[in-house]
Amino acid sequence: MRVSLKVIVWAAAIVMDVSATAHAASYSAKPITATIVDGSTGEPLAGVNVVAAWILEDPVSGNSQGDLELMEDVTNSAGEFHFPAWGPKSVPRTAFLGTRLTNEDPRIVVFKRGYLPNTLYNESHSTLIRNPQDTGPPLRDSQWDGKRIALKRSEGSMRDYASLVHGVLSDIGFAHCGWKRIPKMIVALNEESDRLMADKVVPYPPAWPSIAELVANETTECGSVSEYLKRFGK
Repeated sequence: MRVSLKVIVWAAAIVMDVSATAHAASYSAKPITATIVDGSTGEPLAGVNVVAAWILEDPVSGNSQGDLELMEDVTNSAGEFHFPAWGPKSVPRTAFLGTRLTNEDPRIVVFKRGYLPNTLYNESHSTLIRNPQDTGPPLRDSQWDGKRIALKRSEGSMRDYASLVHGVLSDIGFAHCGWKRIPKMIVALNEESDRLMADKVVPYPPAWPSIAELVANETTECGSVSEYLKRFGK
């Protein structure tokens, strides 16, 4: 079957247009403020580590392509945490074709020693999110903004608790010095992980890079892991 030059040019133009559109995606986010309380007493919890992540994905495979934005905060005496607005920020042109923010972003990861870690997601933004050309809304907000978030105390087995702690950052990327954006969470989780492993509750390492691993793999670009984390108690 012969294909005319006109058809070939038309098809190439469509591919170029899709490519440009896919890589031109940019996002912004509204600020997020919420309160974390004890699930039993309703009292505000201070000193809770909170991370907000806006994660990029390849729409074809669904695999993570790192974080477009990553922030952390620690709750104050009133149990409040806050993340400022950001953007617009474009998807890196080095990312796979069509890379976009996931449908559930931002996801909010919450951790305090002795409580069950929790990861909070948004509901679906779009009914067309499985369409590889659908980049979702350019302005993201969190359905947890203004809410009271209850944390449950860990009252089950220590092994179950440890399993949750060790997987709490499994969705977060650490490439391109990403660990420097969440040092307080890294320190808090590593301290708890060290305690659990010392007590022989779990024999396996956590799902995030330990401080020892970060030190072993530190680069000139990121600087000294040890020196940087000293500011945060490690």
